[in-house]
Amino acid sequence: MRRESDKTRLIKDLKVRKVHVYPRLWSLLPADLLARFSSQWEPVDRLARLLQEMPVGALWFLLDSPTGLFVISPAETGYVPGPVAVGKIKGANGVFVSARALLDDEADVLRAIARLYDHLLGSLGATDGPRLSDGVGITPAWTEVGAQVGRLFALGHNPDPLCQRSPADYFAQSLALYITRPRDLNVADPNMHKLLNRTFFSETFWRRTRAEQ
Repeated sequence: MRRESDKTRLIKDLKVRKVHVYPRLWSLLPADLLARFSSQWEPVDRLARLLQEMPVGALWFLLDSPTGLFVISPAETGYVPGPVAVGKIKGANGVFVSARALLDDEADVLRAIARLYDHLLGSLGATDGPRLSDGVGITPAWTEVGAQVGRLFALGHNPDPLCQRSPADYFAQSLALYITRPRDLNVADPNMHKLLNRTFFSETFWRRTRAEQ
């Protein structure tokens, strides 16, 4: 039986199996950015600390998923669905994480992570598959979560510009705010805060939905 409390071990396994560094990353970063890192391992450790903000159930789900990987990159942060091939790094559904963002814009990294979860929870990351924010989920419970995300987006309570763009942007920004500025999210959009609290960030919910799969 899995020891779901062992988040430290989970993070170590994710670092080994899911986290990659762009080829020759250190030689591609500008000198001013290099000087801000204490070692070549710091970007990986910073990404790991952000992943540690996820609930244990979400980390197990990511570790068990046949797709989904992270590439610490010299370029911009973003989620790239479909095949990923960078040097010897090969997989599908990749989160490219800017080394600079790990220092200056953790919310941007969290939004990209949220987009990966959006895809995996909608269709297990299937090529051109629906997202959770499309109102589709991998279980009936997750489908209901997706439907609620759509309904809350339509209400438009959160004035944050990103939350006004699309259901996918709304989900990604809300998840990032839940971690980085939870009080602000609760004030601006208490219903979304409650939804995330009792679903994505609930270990009980993850156990229940895993049993449904």
